[in-house]
Amino acid sequence: MISRVATFLSRKKHIFFVSDNANWVLDEISRSLQTYLSPYGFKVIYNHSKAGRGVIHFSSIYSLPEIANNFSRKLKYGFTFFHVAEAHNQYLEQLSDCQSEISFIHTSNLIAKERFLDHNISEDKIKIIPIGIELSDFSAATKLDKNEMKRKLGIPKGSIVIGSFQKDGSGWGEGMEAKLIKGPDVFCNAVEKLSTDLPIFVLLTGPSRGYVKDRLGKAGIPYKHIFLENPKEIFQYYRALDLYIVSSRVEGGPRAPLECMACGVPFISTKVGQTPSVVTHGEDGYLVEVGNDEAITFYAREILRSKKIQSKLRSRGLETVKKFDYKDISMEYHKHLYQPLLT
Repeated sequence: MISRVATFLSRKKHIFFVSDNANWVLDEISRSLQTYLSPYGFKVIYNHSKAGRGVIHFSSIYSLPEIANNFSRKLKYGFTFFHVAEAHNQYLEQLSDCQSEISFIHTSNLIAKERFLDHNISEDKIKIIPIGIELSDFSAATKLDKNEMKRKLGIPKGSIVIGSFQKDGSGWGEGMEAKLIKGPDVFCNAVEKLSTDLPIFVLLTGPSRGYVKDRLGKAGIPYKHIFLENPKEIFQYYRALDLYIVSSRVEGGPRAPLECMACGVPFISTKVGQTPSVVTHGEDGYLVEVGNDEAITFYAREILRSKKIQSKLRSRGLETVKKFDYKDISMEYHKHLYQPLLT
């Protein structure tokens, strides 16, 4: 009897999600999926050689070269590729060459899908499931909460606080060289223009913010930079914000617009990643073309001068973000990526 049970368990198919254990976003996604999908045999691993039978889902495309000539018959393969830039063409070509061995290519957005199609990747292999958030980790701040958080951070009274919580410097040091796909130059251009007649204060989190801090210092714009050891701490810093700006040129998410909605913070984002599918311009956020710091400046003034606009963005954003809770998003993973391969 014991041997039969052991045989059954050894034949059971699992879902092996390969995390790199280094990237904040990928690690957070893996933890969220583990929370909701563990009853379906979902396991997070950090070494793909530890996978048994079933589905193996690589959270990053960077593992593909290592296994391109070593696919196993006991596994169905899937890859996530959120953030597709020109520098990734070699991976797109390799995906195309290996696609007969790959069951799905998961992304969060239509922009990436178009890039896959341009490289002759079969449309039926491409699955779009957005990046979500753990909604329970966030809450909308009251005016009292906002004022108290500003006080704790030592932000001068009367300041308009603009947030930017992403890594946008090259490498993992000071980040003095701008990582241009994240648009730190566009962000700085916009806040410099706003600061000519508004009391702007910039709140930064994330590593490698040297370029932005240097630009702000030279422009005489006050700022505070906080590096978070625990990403879950980020919600409290949204509480200090009057506006958030996403100025990226390329993104897979970003998650910041969802986090802003969950915290009741108005935001402006470039049309990158999943934002055109998630955000309704002028209703729950504002969208601008990539690189257009003039449009960012224009909409920032429009938001900041109107309590009516701020109230609308807050209330509609809080409704929109409910659709992106990982409690529901994880079920989309199971339904569209894993379940068809486990039956």
